Amino acid sequence: MRSSFFEFHVASRGLFTARAGLQVVSHNIANAATPGFSRQFVEQRASQPLATWNSRGMIGTGSEVFGIGQIRSFYLDQKFWTERGVLGQHTAKTQLLTGVETVFNEMSGTGISSNFDIFFARLQDLTTNAPDGTFRNNVLMTADSLARFINTTAQSLRRQQINANTEVSMVVSTINNLGLQIAGLNERISKFEMDGSRANDLRDQRALLIDELSQFVNVEVIEREHNDDFAAGMFPNPQDRGRSDQRLSIRINGYEFVNHWDVNTLQTVPRQQGNERNDVDAPGLYDIRFSNGVWFNIYSPTLQGQLRGIIDVRDGNNLNTVEPPTVFPPAQSPFRNPNQFRGVPFYLQQLNHMVRTFARAMNEGLDHQGQPIPGSPGHVNGFARNADDPSGRWFFTFTDNAGNEIDHLDPNNPNPADPYAFMNAFNFQVSSWLREDPERLATADVPVSAPGGGESNNNVIFGFTKLAEFPSLFREGSIGDFVNALASQLGIDLRQSANFAANYHDVTQSIDNQRMSVSGVSLNEEILSMITFQQQFVAASRLMSVINEVYDNLINRMGL
Repeated sequence: MRSSFFEFHVASRGLFTARAGLQVVSHNIANAATPGFSRQFVEQRASQPLATWNSRGMIGTGSEVFGIGQIRSFYLDQKFWTERGVLGQHTAKTQLLTGVETVFNEMSGTGISSNFDIFFARLQDLTTNAPDGTFRNNVLMTADSLARFINTTAQSLRRQQINANTEVSMVVSTINNLGLQIAGLNERISKFEMDGSRANDLRDQRALLIDELSQFVNVEVIEREHNDDFAAGMFPNPQDRGRSDQRLSIRINGYEFVNHWDVNTLQTVPRQQGNERNDVDAPGLYDIRFSNGVWFNIYSPTLQGQLRGIIDVRDGNNLNTVEPPTVFPPAQSPFRNPNQFRGVPFYLQQLNHMVRTFARAMNEGLDHQGQPIPGSPGHVNGFARNADDPSGRWFFTFTDNAGNEIDHLDPNNPNPADPYAFMNAFNFQVSSWLREDPERLATADVPVSAPGGGESNNNVIFGFTKLAEFPSLFREGSIGDFVNALASQLGIDLRQSANFAANYHDVTQSIDNQRMSVSGVSLNEEILSMITFQQQFVAASRLMSVINEVYDNLINRMGL
């Protein structure tokens, strides 16, 4: 049997429902500009009806609010996270390759090409002034300046690799921090939703953290119901929501990272000497493994995000010339480097190839295939201005790991079969034997006592000048062609990464706009909802006034 004041109960329910609606509208409007906030709404339904006195039909008991929902598309979230990972990858590449391009500095007129041009100009001056010690000294000083510039360029490139390695550590730290925050929110959400409520604001904060995480590494987000009976639909009523046990987990590139409240954090592990992935690598570059001991494959073809972009630039060699050992020590990552991107190691290897080829041409008159260069006998076969014996010494030399200078047929050469194998852009230098005495510089191709010998014979120097334009010195052509091809390749890679970054920025922005159109707060819609709930509240209030008047007449005036 219903109460004599049943109508007051029904009208008051309408007031409470309208007030809840106004509170939610107020919350939406207050957070219209809050990043990551998704629009909320009142979950409202008709309250449990009562049977009439004769059991024919039902009489309504008003309305009730059984929850506060939020409007969010998990499908669009997943699309956004996927594309944001690709955006992060190419953004990182663009930033790091810009630093590499700055090192080469070809467009400013102070790069490698300019230094080669100055060196060949001093050689040209020497062809007509061979007896003059000043011109000899100028050639050696310019050659020394060229070698030092190449050394500095290599060192600058190595600093770019070290900087990228530091970025790896910073990204790993950021990923861990985000994972811990997400796990903390998982715990708070689970506790808040134990009574069947929805922790909408906490869920928005968690989704915003996943947005941020997705730019560093590709993520796979799974929220699964662990109560199988609830998942099977055995508890369809809102009052049974407390039986739900939803748990969120996150995988990064397929590896378990966040498992509800637990986080399998990442660790950076410096490589030990001898375990470098490239022969030009800086010492101590980081591999990554999880806190549970599982190694993270930083060379996985499915890896995305800023981490992938940094690894590509730090380790990419496009050659894969160095393989780690077949049997890996426990502290060594077991993953080989199949990285075909042209990163810092690639450009260092190209600089090494350049100095070895150029040194062989200057020293022995041989091209990149070991074939004699016409008209260029090389310094080892040349004769000094007043000498009857060939020089037999290199013009360009290098130092070994102990700092000892390695010259032609030196018994201390680490690789006698290929005397230039250990020459690189870091240890490339002008022979100290020549710098001590510029008169030792070989200029003639025959002894001074032979016919055609003497101070007028400058054929070795003429041979040096031919190297500037010799079309088969490198596979790419002349020394200028080689440097230009290297700079062009870098420019193409940088422009390609920048174009990808711009394209994926537009893609992610488009998807984010779609998310906002679904879950974002529209002030116009909220104002309409506010007016609706306001009118509902006013109508319910008016209804209570009318009911009050009815009961006042019945009780006080009619004496019932």
